[in-house]
Amino acid sequence: MTELHTTSEDDLMLMGTVVTGFEDSSRNEVKKQLPNCSLCENFFSQQQKLQGRILFKTPRNVETKNKLMQLWSLEKLYVVCGSYTIPGLSTTSNNEVTDKIKAHNIELVTNAVRSVDWNLSFSAWRELYCTFNDIQQTPDVIKWRVTVRRAGVHYFKTEEITIACVNSINLEIPGNTFDVSLKDYQLEIFIYIFFDTVFVCLTACDDSLCLRRIQQRQDILNGTSLRPSIAYNMASMAQIQPGEVVLDLCCGTGTLPVVISQLCSSNIVLGVDLDLDQLQRSMKNFEASNVSTLNPPDVLLSDFGALPFKSNSVDVIISNLPFGKQIGTHSQNKKIYPALFSEVARVLTQTGRVIFLTTETRLISQCVKNNKQFLWLRDRTSVCVGGLDAWVHVICKKSQRSLEKWRIGGERIKRVTEIREKLRREEDLNRLKQESNSSDNDINSTE
Repeated sequence: MTELHTTSEDDLMLMGTVVTGFEDSSRNEVKKQLPNCSLCENFFSQQQKLQGRILFKTPRNVETKNKLMQLWSLEKLYVVCGSYTIPGLSTTSNNEVTDKIKAHNIELVTNAVRSVDWNLSFSAWRELYCTFNDIQQTPDVIKWRVTVRRAGVHYFKTEEITIACVNSINLEIPGNTFDVSLKDYQLEIFIYIFFDTVFVCLTACDDSLCLRRIQQRQDILNGTSLRPSIAYNMASMAQIQPGEVVLDLCCGTGTLPVVISQLCSSNIVLGVDLDLDQLQRSMKNFEASNVSTLNPPDVLLSDFGALPFKSNSVDVIISNLPFGKQIGTHSQNKKIYPALFSEVARVLTQTGRVIFLTTETRLISQCVKNNKQFLWLRDRTSVCVGGLDAWVHVICKKSQRSLEKWRIGGERIKRVTEIREKLRREEDLNRLKQESNSSDNDINSTE
């Protein structure tokens, strides 16, 4: 067993969960907010890439705790008590599992759990837990539970290793200050077994970090609104510049406008939706999120197929389009997407960018192709949204120079086609003349 990274007296080793597909964007935000942190991803191979999670070590001080509160892209945050590599813990074979092999592997994991410095880990956890929950101190008796997640194939079941870990931890921590409870607990001991690596962690916050700044949490938890972490990552992909006009075509309860307004206070942020009730809830969301100061978002009741904006007036469009799953159907999307793209091509400036989140990747490609004289698909990223495989599409407006090239190219093709048609007609005429002369020669020779 090899120890990798762990929390110490001077440093915090942290694991953050992120939306799968946005790992790189989350790492960039962490590096920006915490310049002194170091990312710890080097010990994973490409075949066993850590998805939906990032690892980083940062100095253990008050400034770090305050900056962690400002992160948008992280969902959950864990204090890593210890991480250990156990060769042979995972398997790729289908050999029969014997009780001896299973017991040996369970013992290896429990040995890793017992090697944790629990006093040091609880001290680090208390600091973050009190900060995130805005309390002075933790309860005298802390109720705790163990959660185990696995990635890869192992000789044991999740239930078996969970029971073994609970028994091992119960022997290591004092019973007079800690009490096991599966429901009403303050401390979650999270054990993540990633192939041959075991992470022993403590959950630092009860709620997702990204939900702390949004009022309409219930809509998000029910899956009817965009998660703030996804909204942040989409805004980051747009590379919004100061003073630009940003539009959300399907703003709903206003998650995207809230996030964008907090990230870019000097921009004009607009939202459009057909549902008046959703717009009213978005206004409450703006007030609760304290974004009504410098340039508050403005929302309009309108159809995105007929936008009330002048041509070339919007710099960035960021929207969570209807998937055709929870809202609408694929047949409806086939009708509304083309009208949407026509308006996008009209209102977008020459340097405009579009960020669309949807599962309708083929329909997006077809709509871009239909508007290829104005738009081009620069990139797309696969992400997991509510258990669905979706794509974030980055679409750009073709510049005036590109449009001019396209126009000149079209005229050139037209001229070449005309010349070819003319040459073809001349060849046909010459061929007819030759056939006519040949017929006359045959007649003369017969006479």
